[in-house]
Amino acid sequence: MKKLMIFIFTVLTVLFLSQLNAYAVEQQTQVDKSKTILYKVIKGEELQKDSLSYFHHLLIMALDTTINDFGAYQFEIIDYHTPQYRTLKLLNLPDVLDITYSMTSSTREEEFIAIKVPLLNGLFGTRRLLVMKKNKASFESISETALKSKIACQGMHWPDTKILQQNNYQVYGVIDYEANIKMLLKGRCDYFPRGIHEIDIDLTKLESLYPDIVAVDSIILKYHAPVYFFVGKHNRVLATRVQQGLEELKANGSMRKLLLESPFSSYVNSTELTHQVKVFNLINPI
Repeated sequence: MKKLMIFIFTVLTVLFLSQLNAYAVEQQTQVDKSKTILYKVIKGEELQKDSLSYFHHLLIMALDTTINDFGAYQFEIIDYHTPQYRTLKLLNLPDVLDITYSMTSSTREEEFIAIKVPLLNGLFGTRRLLVMKKNKASFESISETALKSKIACQGMHWPDTKILQQNNYQVYGVIDYEANIKMLLKGRCDYFPRGIHEIDIDLTKLESLYPDIVAVDSIILKYHAPVYFFVGKHNRVLATRVQQGLEELKANGSMRKLLLESPFSSYVNSTELTHQVKVFNLINPI
């Protein structure tokens, strides 16, 4: 009899906790459309402002599309100068940072809410190489095996670092974007892989300061690397809102139109992947 009572009590406890959890989730997703909601977004680094302008514009479009369902909003631009992974960590702190974008990984999808609408049509996983001008000729004819013996610079917490390492590439991990440039100049690494949509923008901004940094024309690294918006675990309403807005923008063609009007529009169809370019395909295990 005692065992039966314990069993019944356990079942009732589990049911109660389940209902309590469901209620908590429901509370998280309720919307008060009478209030103007403040969303905090990252300002980002100066060298990356062209990319950020695309993501900010896309986010505004997604939020505007959902005003009738979720209410009015305002932006507050937060000027944090932190490495990428520390920036993501801020998402789980209420009232600090609400949303940012990043290449995804299984770890990031466990720690935060990933809004799984790809934002860049695969551009992030198509990579060209920045090298020193004196080394350009040797890189143009380099084999995949030889490239693996060279050292790549990457952010130590970027998903790309693990992808390169898992594919037997050597990587020198640094804190942030600017550190990659400095380490390349100092010879601590041999090349810096950049998204096909980023590299020309990088070179335009770097040429006056660092004219000895150039791009390799004949090598592409390619791997699966979707970029998503991310929010904190507590921010389910915003996740639902942005997901709804992005799906509508994708369905009516507005997302692709914005991408085609962005600074990296010429790379949307990966037009540089011709027979003259060697493509080294990597597996994304993360």
